[in-house]
Amino acid sequence: MDVEIRGIRPDEADAHTRAIGVGFGEHVDDSVVELERAILETDRALAAVDGDRFVGGSATVSFELSIPGAIVPCAGITSVSVHPTHRRRGILTAVMRRLLDDLRNREAISALWASEGAIYGRFGYGMATFSTEIEVPRPHSAFRADYRPS
Repeated sequence: MDVEIRGIRPDEADAHTRAIGVGFGEHVDDSVVELERAILETDRALAAVDGDRFVGGSATVSFELSIPGAIVPCAGITSVSVHPTHRRRGILTAVMRRLLDDLRNREAISALWASEGAIYGRFGYGMATFSTEIEVPRPHSAFRADYRPS
């Protein structure tokens, strides 16, 4: 594999965000890049680099997880993607292997937010919940104008 898996520098955050978007089939506009810039932990982001071009990568978000009897640090793995032009070459496996190696001495627990969860069973991840609850502040919510309860 000629693709290098490496961390990113802070000045590469925008290119990383755009590359991740390509892997998900999205066009990432400047507003998304700006939002991601505010939350991306560049020291925890990985890039798959082919020559001078980002062709995939991942991001990890630091947070705390409540478990019975404690609150522990947890690595939130997200945005794992590979460009369609570079799939089926072992790049996702290489990104996940590097990511898990990096996590080994940092957190005891990691959680993965995946759009296609079945891919990640080979890395030890499985479904953790069948449902979720989201609170939206009332000023930011409304029924559609044509909604009629039945």
